[in-house]
Amino acid sequence: MARKKIPSADRRVLILAEAKSIFAAKGFDAATLQEIAKAAKISEALIYRHFPTKQGLYRAVLRLMIREQNANFADLALLERNTNGVLTTLAAFIEACLTPQNTRQMESVRILFASLAGDGKYAQLIYRRAIRLTVPFLDEALAAARAAGDLVGDPISATNGTLFVDHIGSMIAAYRFTARTAHTHEGNDAELLRQAVTFCARGFGIREDCINRFFDEYQASRPAA
Repeated sequence: MARKKIPSADRRVLILAEAKSIFAAKGFDAATLQEIAKAAKISEALIYRHFPTKQGLYRAVLRLMIREQNANFADLALLERNTNGVLTTLAAFIEACLTPQNTRQMESVRILFASLAGDGKYAQLIYRRAIRLTVPFLDEALAAARAAGDLVGDPISATNGTLFVDHIGSMIAAYRFTARTAHTHEGNDAELLRQAVTFCARGFGIREDCINRFFDEYQASRPAA
């Protein structure tokens, strides 16, 4: 029986998915097109039809990750520009970082850290976009929280706050997504979620009673284990 022919567009998606996985596991220099072709169950020559060079394939993977970043920000958008919106977004972000089953995110974290250890160009692009996508909305939410009396202490800039939160979440993800889990946090995921969100929220200056009230409502809204 003749093998079913895969449409060109679908084959390109397959190549990108396998290339991302290989680049994440081995880095750009160590990864080979032969390995990617084997993972995708196609010939190396077929990869060259879609991507003339390994560098071109790597750039296409990075563009794919930019689109994934857009989707992530859409999922984590500050729907409410107030205290509750900040806390809800913090909880969603930290919860995603605590989820080792998310293979796509695992690969993205590995490639981001590989960029930081290398020339940093891709990481710089990702962080600049994160600031551009986040800061205007976070500024508005923090201003509303302060006006409501929910924010105390000296103001922290939305830019620095965004980066601090990302550093915490990214390191949680990096610990969780290693082949042999490296994290040594105490407590279960629900406890870690609350502690990490509380840590970040306190950094912004959100009052303790606001944080506690949020988690009372948040936990009540979660499905029973």
